[in-house]
Amino acid sequence: ITDYRIRVLGGLTPSAPTMQIAPTTAAEYFARYPTTTPNDAKPFLRFDRITGLLSNAPYPEDPTYQYFRALPRHSWSLEVRASNIFGTTRKQVAFVVSDRITYAEWKEIYGVTNDRADPDGDGVPNLLEYGMGGNPNVFEATLLPTQTNNGTELVFTYQVDLGAIAYTVKPQVSSLLAPLSTWMDLTPVIISTDGRIQIQRVTVPIVPGTNRFFRLRI
Repeated sequence: ITDYRIRVLGGLTPSAPTMQIAPTTAAEYFARYPTTTPNDAKPFLRFDRITGLLSNAPYPEDPTYQYFRALPRHSWSLEVRASNIFGTTRKQVAFVVSDRITYAEWKEIYGVTNDRADPDGDGVPNLLEYGMGGNPNVFEATLLPTQTNNGTELVFTYQVDLGAIAYTVKPQVSSLLAPLSTWMDLTPVIISTDGRIQIQRVTVPIVPGTNRFFRLRI
């Protein structure tokens, strides 16, 4: 392939904004957007004509500048054209940005093959990382539930990802680790939410002489 080109055919959703795509190099970018500053990024993505990939990573020539803004949730139609000595091929593709993905899609993105594994070593297995909005390849100490003792109750605070599809994180308590029938669901209280990540809290009464085990189940 000797050349790639890409163009936006239009939005597939009525409210989709114009998808601005920056050129391959920083020099070409500044020729097109001469007034852009680090805090005034215009395009959503840049197109690398060598690799044929779209990216919002900074240009290698100047990685300190954030040239691109976050791509909003919408659908677009794109046309990709690839040329070589034998001719030109065009293909139209749908470009969809969503804040909800299935677990299968999430696994493919992060290269997850084992639901119970914990490759980043933060104590949260992969399937639970999905339900809590974590990254299975990045150690996130803040992802673990926190526990406080107010004298009469144990208070557990944790986060869930409202965008998780077909999976629900459930807080449970038991006085025994086994059998599984001893675990009981708890009703959480919502502490805060940003529309995607929700902070929840549950309280467990302290009973002198009785063990209390807490877990998150998905």
